[in-house]
Amino acid sequence: MTQPDCTQLFVYGLLTFPVITKALTGQQFAQADALLPGYRRYGLSKDLDAGAVPVLLADSEAEQAGMLLSGLNADHLAVLDFFEEIDSGLYRRELVRVYANHQWQDAWVYLAGPLLEPFAFGQWHPEQLSSEQVQLVAEQQIPELLQQYQLLQTTINRRGEAPN
Repeated sequence: MTQPDCTQLFVYGLLTFPVITKALTGQQFAQADALLPGYRRYGLSKDLDAGAVPVLLADSEAEQAGMLLSGLNADHLAVLDFFEEIDSGLYRRELVRVYANHQWQDAWVYLAGPLLEPFAFGQWHPEQLSSEQVQLVAEQQIPELLQQYQLLQTTINRRGEAPN
């Protein structure tokens, strides 16, 4: 299945922190405030010791504020897909319409996948994370994740399969 050629991503959680997206992709993206109608951000905790992480679910009466990142390419999205664990069903990436820079625009967004939807609760706000927690993710957890990603890509390339 061919994916639409979209270079924008609506973010509402960890990816709103430029240090996180740069650690994952090696790039600093242009950002703009954006609104996504028909969706609401909830809290979710995969691990009671890890703290809450956000998920986004459809809600026809809601409008979610976030950021619109611009200038992404297929390689950036592949790494972000791995970070969001879309192959496991935790999240899924969909194309949506967001309002940013005084106009409606197409953008990708990561939504709660079928495995996470039943566990969404409460609210989540970026302010819940301290600068130390954000730095820990960027400096320790993401490098470990990228090592796993590179190992997976190397394995796929050796088998002759199409890489992400």
